[in-house]
Amino acid sequence: MQVTHLTYSGKIRDMLEEHVRATGLTTTVRLRNITDPNFKDDFQTEEKSEEELHEAFVRKAAELKRVTRELVDKNPAQYGRFSERVLEIIRRFEEGQIAAAEGLKDFEDLTGGIEAEASAHAVFLDIG
Repeated sequence: MQVTHLTYSGKIRDMLEEHVRATGLTTTVRLRNITDPNFKDDFQTEEKSEEELHEAFVRKAAELKRVTRELVDKNPAQYGRFSERVLEIIRRFEEGQIAAAEGLKDFEDLTGGIEAEASAHAVFLDIG
């Protein structure tokens, strides 16, 4: 007999599902790149429940951590501050200093800064 999560009791399955949801593991398979047209969907916070806002925050945190890590690998001096800012927003959220909606707004502002930095760098390269 193969043991899967389906062989566990209903209570244990519920606990596992809640843990996977709470840790953001269910959202990691849907991580989008900053250039994806749907990347900014999570920034629309109106009419979202607290649970939906929390999931959106976890997803954006994972996406932005990945994006900034990749950018820092290419150019630490140019993108290091963005990576630090992502980690700071996550820390403040985890410590209860900001709500998910506020964290999403901070991530949205940060995303704009990353895009502006990338655009400015691209324009500079085109001119030079």
